[in-house]
Amino acid sequence: MTWPKPGTDMGKPKLDWQRMANAYITGPDTVTKQSLAVLFHTNRTTVSLRATAEGWDKQREVFRARVAERTQDKKADVLATAGAAWDSRCAAVAAKIMDLVDQELQGVPLLINGKPVLDPDGNPIMRRMAAKDIASAAKIAQDMGKATLGENPNNNLAVTLADEVKKALV
Repeated sequence: MTWPKPGTDMGKPKLDWQRMANAYITGPDTVTKQSLAVLFHTNRTTVSLRATAEGWDKQREVFRARVAERTQDKKADVLATAGAAWDSRCAAVAAKIMDLVDQELQGVPLLINGKPVLDPDGNPIMRRMAAKDIASAAKIAQDMGKATLGENPNNNLAVTLADEVKKALV
């Protein structure tokens, strides 16, 4: 039987440095050089020397920056999609408001169940909003259009819109 020469690595288990580096670089903060040394049954100094020589800390920093960037990109994509859907809805509501404004300016018979409501003389009752309400609704529609195009005409647009819709439905 031959014994290994003194000072050689024979008889020691080979360390999986690639696996260790990958665990450190891609792992959470709880994965430390000390924890890897314990996990791989080796000395912390040995792990630290190898990590320094191969630049594990810098690689970890770059990896985390890339993950953060990808996360930001995904968030931006989600927000852009939601924003486009919101813009589309705002544009549709703005168009409906403008249609109502046009109708009010022309005077439209008040309808119940699709039939005109008549006054005591048999004439249709015309539904008219006050000029102030018409102007307010038109302004809301304009602000919604601007918001759809990315402008910020009014931070209280949603609240104002809800109030105007309630008025129009009364």
